[in-house]
Amino acid sequence: MGIQKITIIQAFWQIPLILLIALAIGIGFNQFRSNPLPMVCNWTEVADHGLSISLTKAARLFQQNKAVFLDARPADFYDQGHIKGALSLPWNMVDEKIMEVMDKIPSDATIITYCDGATCELSEMLAEYMIDMGFEDVHTLINGWTLWNQQNLPVEGVE
Repeated sequence: MGIQKITIIQAFWQIPLILLIALAIGIGFNQFRSNPLPMVCNWTEVADHGLSISLTKAARLFQQNKAVFLDARPADFYDQGHIKGALSLPWNMVDEKIMEVMDKIPSDATIITYCDGATCELSEMLAEYMIDMGFEDVHTLINGWTLWNQQNLPVEGVE
């Protein structure tokens, strides 16, 4: 019974040691890769099927009046405030409002969809829907409403 107790005690310190060695080897190999994986993820830039656009590029297109912004949030959120000039196309009403909104968008326009929150998927779903509708230059601004406000970019409807 004493030997079995010693074996269990050894296992308790050997398991964490093995995990630490494996972690050190993994980090070491990552550092020598030609394109190392980032150790920390910025959730505002999470890949979303290649549709994401940076805030800098979106703001530049806005200032040049070269993009149409589509707000994917529910209409009451849009009414409380939205990117200046953005059109409301709530994901939960997309089938009812799509024809009304499509009439306002040139076929060759750059479309930028947005919602709010780093994990909000409404803008990505709306972007994919717009691509299915035949638009080619479609992007999504992840966490768009929050990022836009943090940079004090032009908004409408805010009290």
